Amino acid sequence: MPKSPAATLLLLEKTLAVVFPEHLASLSLTAVVSPEAYLTQTPAAGTITLADPELATLASYTLPKRRAQWLTGRICAKQATSEYLRRFVPQLPLPESRDIMIRNLPSGRPEIDSPLAAVRGLDLSISHSGGYAAALVSSSACGIDIQEDSETLPRISNRFCQAHEAEILQRHLPDHHPIPRLNLLWTAKEAARKAVGREKMPGFLELVLHRCEPTSDQYAMLVLRQDPCPPQPPRDLIILATRFAHFSLSVVLTNGGNAHA
Repeated sequence: MPKSPAATLLLLEKTLAVVFPEHLASLSLTAVVSPEAYLTQTPAAGTITLADPELATLASYTLPKRRAQWLTGRICAKQATSEYLRRFVPQLPLPESRDIMIRNLPSGRPEIDSPLAAVRGLDLSISHSGGYAAALVSSSACGIDIQEDSETLPRISNRFCQAHEAEILQRHLPDHHPIPRLNLLWTAKEAARKAVGREKMPGFLELVLHRCEPTSDQYAMLVLRQDPCPPQPPRDLIILATRFAHFSLSVVLTNGGNAHA
C-alpha cells in the first residue's frame, strides 16, 4: 500500500471516482500545522486563512495538541471544499478560504457555512490522528477516518470487531499484521458511522463486516451492513480503505446517510 501521504492522497483521488462513480467528492490530507507558525506567517497567494470567528475559536483552545489538530482539520476542510468547487463548479469564481467557514452542529459534526449556494448543499467529514488530519467533502453523505496504529487495538477489539469479522480480515489480508488489520476495520467503521449517523451514530458492533475485497496491494474495499437495519438503509456500505506509514485511512460515500438536501 502507499508509503507516503502524497501517494495516498493521489491514490484516493483517482480511486474515489472508480469506487463511487455516482458521487462527487474531494479530499485533503495534511500534516499537522503548528498554530504558532500559522498565526505568524505572512499570508501569500493560495494560503488557507481562517475567518475571525474561527480565529477566536482557535484562541479558546489551550492544549497545544488540541489547538494543532483543530487548526489542521479546518485547513483540510477548506482545502477540500476549494478543490471541490474548482473541479465540479468551475463556472463560479473560487471564493476566498476565509469565506468558507467551518462550524460545528450541536451534535459536534462539522458543517460548511458559506453564503454560496453551491457550498451549502455539501457534506463534510473531518478526522485527525497522530501527525495528520484529513477531510472529505461530497455532494452526498460522507465519512472519513484516519487512525494511527495503536497497541491498544487488540485489547479493545471486542468493542468493534466480532470473531467472524476478524476471520474475514485474516483470510483476505494475510500479509497484514493483526494491528493494521484491526486498524483498517476501526477506520472503516468510524467512517461509516459518520456517513450514516448525522443525527445518531450507530454503534461499532451494529456495523457488521460482510466482505473484504483487496482489489490491489494499494487499497481494499470493506463492505459493511448495518444491523439492526434502520428505516430505508443502504443495502451495502462500501468503504475504501488504505494505509500509509503506520496509519489507516478509510472513506465512504453513500446515498443512505443524512447529508444536506
